[in-house]
Order: sequence, then structure tokens, then C-alpha cells
Amino acid sequence: MIALLIFLQEKTCSWFSGSKDDNNMDSNCAFADILRRIYSRDIQQAVARELGLQSGNDQSPERHMLLRAIAMAEASRKALRGVDFMTQLMFSAAARSAGFTHACHALGLSPQALSAPQRAAIDACMAQRFIQAARRRASPVAPWRAQQWLLAELMAVYAQIPDAH
Repeated sequence: MIALLIFLQEKTCSWFSGSKDDNNMDSNCAFADILRRIYSRDIQQAVARELGLQSGNDQSPERHMLLRAIAMAEASRKALRGVDFMTQLMFSAAARSAGFTHACHALGLSPQALSAPQRAAIDACMAQRFIQAARRRASPVAPWRAQQWLLAELMAVYAQIPDAH
């Protein structure tokens, strides 16, 4: 990331391009690789496609193009976080969401049997799963996956309730 920031401070990016014989990578390909490492492959591919950052192009990308690429990648990352936020709300136990109620009924359990602290604990566990998915670059989380997680969390909580069996 530091090299990328230094790179962006330069007026031109010609120093970024190296001999293809040296590292078998042109500057567009190298920049795309940096984007992939910082963001995700899907974001990197979308940005490269949108801005025409094609490998094999002998011209180094210009600074304004790189800044635009980074802005696009950041906007994409924020949008994906927003999708995950909405998915978390769809399956929130604390909010007694429709997804939570449906998951309880699917397991033959009563949503009312859980206390507010138990529901908050379920949401905290779900939040950790979303964080882990983001770290693995598996965002956005599909609703069916979030529902699976919620079902697993519900079973774990209900297993600890003496009268729930």
C-alpha cells in the first residue's frame, strides 16, 4: 500500500513499468495485481474492465487513471459492505427480523423463548461470521449462507436452554 501511495504521487507512472523480460509483467498487469491484493479479484476485474487496463499495453497507466481506479475499487468495497449490512439486518435476532423468525420456525423453535441478551449474543456471533467472510474476501454474503449461519447459531443457543428440548 505504501508503494502504491508513493506511486500515485508521481506525475507519471513510467518508472512503474519494468522490462517484461525482468518480471514478465507490464505496468497495467502489475497495477491490477495490486488492486487484487488490496480488494478482491471481482473488484479488480471490474475496475480493469471498466477502465481498459489491459495487460500487454506498453503504456503505463496515467496517475488520473490510477486514482479513478482506486476510487472505483473503494466505492465497490463500500457497496459490498452495504449489502452485507442489509443481509445482517435481514437475519437479526435482536431485531426479531423476518429471517430470524423464519429460521426459528424452520427448526420448530419459538422465537419468544430467547431473551434479549441471547438474541444479542446471536447477532454478535453472526457479526463475527460476516467479518471473517470479509477477511476471506467472500463478501457479499449470500442470504442463504447467512440463513445457514443463523440456523447453526440458533441450534447452539437452544442446546443450552434446559426446557427447549
